[in-house]
Amino acid sequence: MLFALAGIILCGLKIAGVTIVATWPWWLVTLPFWIGIAMFFAMLLIGGGLFALAAAFIAWVDRK
Repeated sequence: MLFALAGIILCGLKIAGVTIVATWPWWLVTLPFWIGIAMFFAMLLIGGGLFALAAAFIAWVDRK
């Protein structure tokens, strides 16, 4: 949420013609975007991992 907000603000500054954003390296400008993607994939991994653990645990309990 915070990173998305930062991205929106940066885009707003760019549209407004503020040159600060233009003078930054491109990777710094797109950093909030990449952090957002990384957080999304981390959430997917953690969620998937927990689901797999739960499924494995249920299967292990059911085998008896």
